[in-house]
Amino acid sequence: MLNALAKQLIAIGVAVLVAAGGYWYVSSLRADLAAAKKSVATLETAVNTQHETLRRLQNDIAAAQASYQAVAEVVANNQKSVSELRTRFAQSASGQPRDLGNLAVARPKSIERIVNNASAAAARCVELASGAQLTDAERAATKLSEINTLCPSLANPNYVAK
Repeated sequence: MLNALAKQLIAIGVAVLVAAGGYWYVSSLRADLAAAKKSVATLETAVNTQHETLRRLQNDIAAAQASYQAVAEVVANNQKSVSELRTRFAQSASGQPRDLGNLAVARPKSIERIVNNASAAAARCVELASGAQLTDAERAATKLSEINTLCPSLANPNYVAK
């Protein structure tokens, strides 16, 4: 009888140990699951932050490309203007080559008048490019003799080249 009672006590003890071990194992799994959920939440936050940062970087890159394109257009226009100025100094209106230095020696008063008028026109172009308002005469200019030939599109919006 003792033998049967000992077997029952051993069976009950084993059952209690298995239940306690199972409880401990499930508790451990729950703690691991809670830690994993926290890790997942942290990782999701990090991923969202990285996506937002990537989106901002892409926007910044697009803005930088647009700025670069605008600057490239300005540089191209400036190079074109410089080329046109070189042509103005190196060629006559008929397209013949000329030496401005020789002309200045031969006709100093004429060259002085031309240079002064061109300097005044250039200064007005700079003023307009800087935000100055057009005068009534500049707005009304429609003939070649009335316009600022250095920057007609800026200084004389109503002038149409023929």
